[in-house]
Amino acid sequence: CAPCKAMDPILEDLSRELAGKVKIVKLNVEENVAVTTRYNVRAMPTMIVFKDGEPVDARVGAGQSRVQLTKWLDQFAA
Repeated sequence: CAPCKAMDPILEDLSRELAGKVKIVKLNVEENVAVTTRYNVRAMPTMIVFKDGEPVDARVGAGQSRVQLTKWLDQFAA
């Protein structure tokens, strides 16, 4: 989706910047329907933070800036 593609450069940067603390994984919702159903994904992009294999927080939409996403992810960094 266009909003997902707009977020891609930010997420790529954050993946490098937070390497070792946070792992960022992208998933194609059309190819992974079971996963989207399991986590109740209704809109894209949806970003879910998992800790110890369990979802602990989520953000929906491409309206977050790089700064906002960094602050959000830093809360969960190991």
